Amino acid sequence: MSWLYDYRVFSYVISLGCEVAIFVQSTETLKVADQVPGVSMTYAKLALATSVITAIPLALILIRECIGRPVDVRTELLSLPILAALWLTAGGVALNARRATFGYQSCDDITLSALNTVCIYATPISTFSFIPAGIMLVYGMILLLVAGCGQRKQKPVWATAVRSPEMTQLVI
Repeated sequence: MSWLYDYRVFSYVISLGCEVAIFVQSTETLKVADQVPGVSMTYAKLALATSVITAIPLALILIRECIGRPVDVRTELLSLPILAALWLTAGGVALNARRATFGYQSCDDITLSALNTVCIYATPISTFSFIPAGIMLVYGMILLLVAGCGQRKQKPVWATAVRSPEMTQLVI
């Protein structure tokens, strides 16, 4: 096995962990949405949708890997930037909503329970949204670099899996 495959599994597992955390935080935020009129919950809805949209392909990639039918490099290179863009958008919208609604004040200063809950979950939603985006972008750039080097060496790997012997020869 190569370090690229290990990094891939690590990055997907960390991303899925962040997605679960964001899913839970967004759900908790939306539970109190009707108690705080006038506060936009778009960021929580976007983060929730992004976590579901991202969990499906990442889980399918890992499941296919486990059953011996891995996804090829080009499929990963097509999906990773799209998912990373979704996460960057979700993180930016959450950060902007937090600043627009609460400014720079501490959430401890907010006395209304529902509004305090919204404030408390807004920052982690934005922070945990940037983590999978960064991980996916870094992995996508490394994968593109390795695949480009293989193409330059007349060993195209676009249609092979990351775990394949062709990729292992390139990254060792």
